[in-house]
Amino acid sequence: MMRFAHLSLVFIVIIIASCNFISPQEESKSIKQMVFEINNDLIIDSAETLVIDAGMHYVFMDTFKIIVRGRLIIKGEKNNPAKFSPSDSLNGSGTIVFENPVGESSIENAVFHNVRIFGEKVDLSIKACEFHNNLPLSNFDAVVRVFEGSIKISDCYVKGNHSGEGFLIHGIIDSPATVENCEFDGVSDAIEFLGVKRQGKILNNKIYNIDQVSGDGIDFNGCDSIIIEGNIFDNIRDYGCEIGNDKYGPSRNIFIRNNVFANCYRGIVVKGGSEVFADGNIFYKNKIAVKCQVETWSKVTDPNYLIVENSIFSESNEKDYSSNDNSILEILNSCSDKILEGKSNIIGQVQFIDPDNHNFTLTKDSDCK
Repeated sequence: MMRFAHLSLVFIVIIIASCNFISPQEESKSIKQMVFEINNDLIIDSAETLVIDAGMHYVFMDTFKIIVRGRLIIKGEKNNPAKFSPSDSLNGSGTIVFENPVGESSIENAVFHNVRIFGEKVDLSIKACEFHNNLPLSNFDAVVRVFEGSIKISDCYVKGNHSGEGFLIHGIIDSPATVENCEFDGVSDAIEFLGVKRQGKILNNKIYNIDQVSGDGIDFNGCDSIIIEGNIFDNIRDYGCEIGNDKYGPSRNIFIRNNVFANCYRGIVVKGGSEVFADGNIFYKNKIAVKCQVETWSKVTDPNYLIVENSIFSESNEKDYSSNDNSILEILNSCSDKILEGKSNIIGQVQFIDPDNHNFTLTKDSDCK
């Protein structure tokens, strides 16, 4: 993924009161000023749209916010992004808050340094953005956190410090909730869905270098009918995918397809009475590749259901699979270099071309072909 250039800021600071807003009836106007100080809460009312163009830099003073009740359109350019940062680059922070906004908002080609996004009942798309966080965050602090509405996030890069969370999505039902083609470096619980149902998709992301205890790649609770496909999970201290309950109810009809799980403590964990169908995945050098277990926090002992098909298990540090007594775990039509019970499984030499550099193509001599 391309990184955005950091531009030298030599522009005159403009007081935020000079911003121009536009009503839905007015033609959109480009903002001509280059740098703005947020020295009071900047409120975009329900009948207003704020357009932020390429090269704009918003600097958050103290704890002031951008509060959106109408529409926010950020349209940076690939080589000239919009920027958002606190005045205190070491300890400061900033927030963009969507409060039941009217209309759809979009953010494209923007760079956020210690600035987070929070939304309630917002229809929002985020594309080709960077998020950098070096502040200590609590468990439910997230770079982007959205309740209800809809969210589409694509082609973003997130750099974390192993605290807090990445994209935390709550309660989106029968509306899009997608995270696609993003890259997460050192971001605990990089993608977490809580109560997301029927239009959730997590596709073709790279999630790696999570060193926080209890820091997962993807974490689901109380979700239904979600697709996790084409992702790479690498060097994760806890779980690649944790599919559970945690007092939100079990997760059901979760489809985990064509992903790579490498160097994880656990690849896929199913708990809290949840149900997962895993197909076509590669598991490499995990301590345990797949596991069913009792829900840790709420002690839910309902049976879990995990079906693994057409998958490859290679060099598991401890074992390929593990299950608690009352769960159903089946592995079918798969290949492993260890003992693997189940129907139509193959035991033999896996032999990838270059797995440590994520080339998991099988060699011509592999027993798994």
